[in-house]
Amino acid sequence: MEYKKINLFGKKESRGTFDDFYSTEKYKSLKDAYNANDYVECDFVQDENGTIHIEAKNVKTPNIKKYHRLNYQNCPCGIDVLDDSLACEMASTLL
Repeated sequence: MEYKKINLFGKKESRGTFDDFYSTEKYKSLKDAYNANDYVECDFVQDENGTIHIEAKNVKTPNIKKYHRLNYQNCPCGIDVLDDSLACEMASTLL
């Protein structure tokens, strides 16, 4: 299936359109992880049917990706708390 990166909530400070994650055991800050190119980038993506997912990939191994389909596809005020926590768990498995 093909996925297209989207900005669901506009521009953020992170490189990913959802968020970026890093190991706090290895790095003191996200900036340090960016400099080492060792972090997980999570993006909002839309598949060819218009369904929105969160895609997680470690930038060191960008071919390995994990996806989570959002529970609520209409997100005017933010995403569901369960979606948020599942995306964080998914990202942590890729660190």
